[in-house]
Parts: sequence; C-alpha cells; structure tokens
Amino acid sequence: MGNNFKEPGQLLWAEWGINLDEVPFEQLDHYIAVENYLMDDDDPPSNATDLENVERYTKSLHHLCESKDWNRVQSILTVPISINTTAVSFALPLCDYLIFKGLSPKLLELTNEIINSFQDTGIDLRSIRILKAKALGKTGNLPEASRIYEELCLNSSQNSEIYIEAKANLAISQVQRELYQEGIPNLKCSLRLIESFLESGTNLESNTNFLALKIDILSNLAYFQMNLGKFEEARIQDSQILQILEEHRMFHKIINPLVHQGIMERREFRINESIATLEKARAKAIEIQDEPALVWIDHHLSWAFRMNKNYKQAEAFCKTSLDGYNNLEDQRGITDSYELLGFIFLDKGENHQAVKNFNRAFDWRKKNENLQGAASCIMGLAISYWRQRQFFKFIKTLLEGLNLYRKAGVLNWSRIYRLFKFTRWFRHLLLTDKKKPI
Repeated sequence: MGNNFKEPGQLLWAEWGINLDEVPFEQLDHYIAVENYLMDDDDPPSNATDLENVERYTKSLHHLCESKDWNRVQSILTVPISINTTAVSFALPLCDYLIFKGLSPKLLELTNEIINSFQDTGIDLRSIRILKAKALGKTGNLPEASRIYEELCLNSSQNSEIYIEAKANLAISQVQRELYQEGIPNLKCSLRLIESFLESGTNLESNTNFLALKIDILSNLAYFQMNLGKFEEARIQDSQILQILEEHRMFHKIINPLVHQGIMERREFRINESIATLEKARAKAIEIQDEPALVWIDHHLSWAFRMNKNYKQAEAFCKTSLDGYNNLEDQRGITDSYELLGFIFLDKGENHQAVKNFNRAFDWRKKNENLQGAASCIMGLAISYWRQRQFFKFIKTLLEGLNLYRKAGVLNWSRIYRLFKFTRWFRHLLLTDKKKPI
C-alpha cells in the first residue's frame, strides 16, 4: 500500500498492521469501523465544524475503547492535527487540538469514556485523568480539576513526570481560582521542577509538553503580577514568554501575552492604546483560527469601550462574548460577562439591572470559591446600593468586598482607586453632581 497518505490516520492504520482475519469475532465490527474511519479518503466539507474535522479520530477512539485497545487509544489521542492558515501552519495532538478549538466538553466526554472503559483493567490512567482535569478547568469547573490534580500529586512519586505535570496544573488551577497563597508558591516550585527536567534531557518526547507547561506557568505569574498592579514585572514576564514562543514557533499560545498588554494599558487608563492592542490581538487570533481567544478578546474590548464611555459598543461586545462563552460551555467566562454587564448597566444608571447581573456572577463565584472575582462583584453591588441611596447596604457590602480582596491577597490602593475611577464614584462621594451617569 505504501506510505503516501493524505491523513495521519491513514498512516496510523498502516503502522498498526492490523490483520482483520486475526481479530476475534466479537471485536471485528469495531476494527472494521476504525479502518473505515481512518482510511476514508474524503476530506471534510469546506464548511465543516472544528469537531467534524476530527470526527474520524473521535469515532475511532470510541471503537478502540470498546475493544479495550489501550495502546491504540493513546495513539489516537496524540495523532497530529494540522492547522493551516494563510499566515501559519502548525500541528497539535488531538487532545490539545480539542482544547485549542474550545472543544473541551468533547475532550471531557472522551476522557470519561476512556476511564470507564479501562478502570478495571489495571492500566495506569493518570495521564487521562490529567486530560480530564484540563477539560474540567476549561469549562469552568476549577475546584474539581484541582481535586484531581491534588489526588494525582499524592499518589505519584515526586520524581515522576506525572507528578511534575499534575503539580504544575494544580498551581495554574489555584491561580485561576485566585487562591494565590497556595498557587504562587506551587507555581514557583513547578517552574523549578520543569526547568530542571528540561535541562536534564531525560525524555525528549516530553520536552514539548513541559515547555508548554513552562509557558503556562510564566503566563500565570504575569497574570498574578498584573492583578497586584505590578505592570512592569508583568510586562517583563510576558516579554520572556513571547521570546520562547517565537523561538519554538508555538503559535497556539501567542495570544495570552498580547491580550495581557491590552489589559494593562486599560488599567493604566490608556484606553485608545488598549483598544488598538486588543484589535491587533484579535487579528492574530483570527490568523491562527483561535476561536476561544476571540471570545476572550471581545470580552476585554467590551471593558475598554466601557471605560471610553462607548456603552453601545461595550454592550455589543459583551453580549457577543457571552454568546461565545455559552457556546464553549465556559462557566467562568459566562460569569465574567455577567459581571461586566453589571458595570455597564451601572454606568448607564440602570441600577436594578446592574444588581441583577452582579448577583448572577457573585452566586457562581461564591460557590466556586473565587474570592477575587466575588470581591469584584461585591464592590459593584456596593456602588449600586450607594446610587440607590441604600447607605446601610452600601457600608456592609463595601466592607465585605474589601475583606474578600484582603483574603485573596490582592488588596491594594491602586485597585481601589481604579474601581472608583471605573465607576466615577468620586463624583457621588463628593456630591458635586447628583445627575445620573450617561
């Protein structure tokens, strides 16, 4: 047959060398189905969705699970999926492709099927549990993802690759939950472990995975510095990230540091520069076909337009990003959008709508122990109560919000001042202008 195949799946089938005449009768239908999927010469239609583009692999995975074929399940999970645009070409393993394309619910479904199929076979499923935790994190279930990482750390040797990967992802999950007192020391510890691993050169096949983890750790350290208002330190961190990404041509991770720059410009009240930077990041996301990044960027463009008092654009971008987060089934992103809508309605003087959206966001964040996010909602509620002249509720809520910021470890004067300026609160405190905001 030769090896001149169009698809990696066709090459895989040839490498496996499966003789269907030797397959047990009870498994034959499954392997015939796998052959049909992998050897199919028809390209997906031009209007196929990202999921439809890889259905030959996800459907093959189901039949391999039914056949308890562990080695070939692993091969399918790591089959390279090409992403070709007019500007760049690169490939990602199927499991990373699903995350990159915002298909984490599908990855969660697949990992659950694999775990259910092999849980009584004695096979080491820790790598699959890490994939499951990643999928959970991307859909907003960070507490459950953290629980899995913690369990893997407890049950793995501290010298093992599984331990290093689980530890790093646990740290990232903790920082994303804004549990900085636990997360930042774990990030720094994981960074040392990963750099030591990369320098040792003991397993070259794992280098790409661990280099990607190193970038994620540096990105979360920059995120933390940014939340502390230490923008120079965050910029230095993001510059290091961009240098690594360019050196290793890791195009699929290039958006984060670009968006961070736009967020910091916004927080420094350089709004027009922020919008320009975010628009550049948006163009780059379109260039590499990063749909989840586009949703994230639209969210921050909404923040920037809101600060520019362009409420029509702010609301339009916010609702677009909310729709996007709903499509991605990203609960954290949905919650962020409700909070932002709360601030937009607050600016427009629609206090009851503001309270409704802040409460939507607060309920989810409180349930998921997101202290900093909950504090931000509380501060928005406090301002809403001030404008409604509910002064007792205002004082009670203000103190609660400040206390949550303190517990999260990010209470600082620049944050408080920025919040005042965002909401034009000084005007109301000084009682120099009692008119409703535009």
